[in-house]
Amino acid sequence: MLVAVGSRNPVKLEATRAGFASVWPEREWRFEDCDVDSGVSDQPMSNGSSIRGARNRAIRAREIADATFGVGIESGLERI
Repeated sequence: MLVAVGSRNPVKLEATRAGFASVWPEREWRFEDCDVDSGVSDQPMSNGSSIRGARNRAIRAREIADATFGVGIESGLERI
């Protein structure tokens, strides 16, 4: 199965590989990194923005790659 990752960051790609292998070790996975826009600021300043950015990345990557799964990982800050 193809998993599209909405980032070209090698750390995010490897984290996705490790996660899928950990949850479904019996399956064979193919991973494709995709350059997609998060739709939020370069540095999200709330949990809500970080979640929206990750979701946008996952949806856009899945669409671009025509993949079974899409993964988006977005880092951000939250003032407490």
